[in-house]
Amino acid sequence: MYNSIGQLVLNAGTSLNINVSSLYSGTYLVNIKTVKSSLVKKIVIK
Repeated sequence: MYNSIGQLVLNAGTSLNINVSSLYSGTYLVNIKTVKSSLVKKIVIK
């Protein structure tokens, strides 16, 4: 998971669930990779 300036703030490895309780409010990018594809999703933590 990356913050809005591109810094890696959380690496969940192969986890299906991510605990974001330690992160500040803001917008983050989550990079999801599978064997066949890759996806980047924007999430907002309030």
